[in-house]
Amino acid sequence: MISIIMIRKFVDRNSELDFLEKSHEKKGLQVIVIYGRRRTGKTELIKQFIEKKDAIYFLADQRGETKNVKRFTENISEFFDLPPLRIDSFEDAFKVVAEKAKGKRIIIAIDEFSYLIEKNRSLISVFQFIVDEILKETNMFLILCGSSISMMEKGVLSYKSPFYGRRTGQIKLNPVRFKDLRGFFPKYSIEQLIEIYSVLGGIPAYLNLFDLDKDIYKNIEETFFVKEHLFYQEPEILLRQELREPKVYFNLLEAMAIGKTKLTDIANKAGINVKDIHSYISSLIELDLVEKKHLMTEKKARSKKTLYSIKDNFFTFWFRFIIENKEKIERGQTKLVLDKIRNDFSDYVSKTFEQVCIEALWEKPVFPFTDIGKWWGAYRDKQTDERRSVEIDIVALNNTTKEILFGECKWQNKKMDKDVYEQLLGKKENVQWNNKKRKEYIVLFSKNGFTTGLKKIAESECVLLYDLNDVKNIF
Repeated sequence: MISIIMIRKFVDRNSELDFLEKSHEKKGLQVIVIYGRRRTGKTELIKQFIEKKDAIYFLADQRGETKNVKRFTENISEFFDLPPLRIDSFEDAFKVVAEKAKGKRIIIAIDEFSYLIEKNRSLISVFQFIVDEILKETNMFLILCGSSISMMEKGVLSYKSPFYGRRTGQIKLNPVRFKDLRGFFPKYSIEQLIEIYSVLGGIPAYLNLFDLDKDIYKNIEETFFVKEHLFYQEPEILLRQELREPKVYFNLLEAMAIGKTKLTDIANKAGINVKDIHSYISSLIELDLVEKKHLMTEKKARSKKTLYSIKDNFFTFWFRFIIENKEKIERGQTKLVLDKIRNDFSDYVSKTFEQVCIEALWEKPVFPFTDIGKWWGAYRDKQTDERRSVEIDIVALNNTTKEILFGECKWQNKKMDKDVYEQLLGKKENVQWNNKKRKEYIVLFSKNGFTTGLKKIAESECVLLYDLNDVKNIF
């Protein structure tokens, strides 16, 4: 069953549209592969592109090759104003298109192509033949679009695929960035945008379903707490469609959503054997739901210091606050659930604030860094001889110039004081990277500004301070 969501706004796909337009201007056959997670706006991108152009748009489904060929043929008949065609294969259908097009630039967009090859892997070879033999000398513009990232990457894009080398371009459509949320919520403050981002992430279809005139808690109540709403079961449905043993994946994601990041801790919380966890995590990475982070100050190939986290804020929110409270929601005890979210929300949003601060530094870098992210490690306390863990919210570095940035982010309702700065000075000494050669920078981000004492230190020590207004101005 295909669910259709009306798009309220089409935001920040200018580079992708520009690429498609430039490809369309080229002569000869063009084959473009578009793929990415569900709900990222792939269909809307295609529809925006083909508007006012000669195009045949076909949305494949999971009912098998025969029914899809029949429906595709009906689209061809309608486009060329032909009587009903009796065609049994995609090859014959494309022969009709090639013959009737007669050198014209016609777009054929096959949406959810991954549904076709999921049911019949041999269709990849069929489309190889179509491109090589039927469309080779034409002026056609073929788009193959799919929502199964692993299916598209392995079945269509990989070196081992029969289709390898046939595409002239590809677009992986990622979620929109934080900077683009203003296009969805033009009246919201920077604080409200960060809260929205922490709940919905950058999936356009989700962003379009929040009410512009209501605050974050009212929106949560009227979406996540309504059994009939898309948000109530969305992660569960998506995982059941894509994966076997969904309960295992639920447990893994729930463990990560509450802050478990090391494989051993995730496995223990999820109740599975550590030896079995790698294949499950790999599947979640292939779905673009989980990311693997290496310690950037070590060579990645050798580093054993690795953390795992949910990549999508919508999934993080759902697995932290919704899945464990479904019973309460269904009993109508939504006030209890909402109170729980209110109590924990500031702590929850603080992680998103770190993401936003990192994105702000990408937008306005202090120096041209080559890598940026969280840093973590451990040290032995000299007084107690205990081993203690240490984390730094942001570390950015440039291996060539030996420059390094240390940053802390505080999402709290009080001004940041000098103790945060002093603690950071201590923590950064644990970072073993070009210790005697490096040039250091200190950056502090605060939701609620800075005390006079810290501002004076910043002036004398050249520490960079960013409050929410500064972050807003960067974006």
